[in-house]
Amino acid sequence: MKRCRALVFLLPLVGAGHAFAHTTRPSYREAAAQDAWQKTLELLACHLKEL
Repeated sequence: MKRCRALVFLLPLVGAGHAFAHTTRPSYREAAAQDAWQKTLELLACHLKEL
């Protein structure tokens, strides 16, 4: 990752397992999905303006 200068952002979401943001699966967790999406948009807005 360092060699490629990749940005890594880890966000532990308690109670959110695999596919927690997939709306048609039993594993869907609305609050976690909304939180993760908001944080994704904030991260992209912050780092894309640097390009």
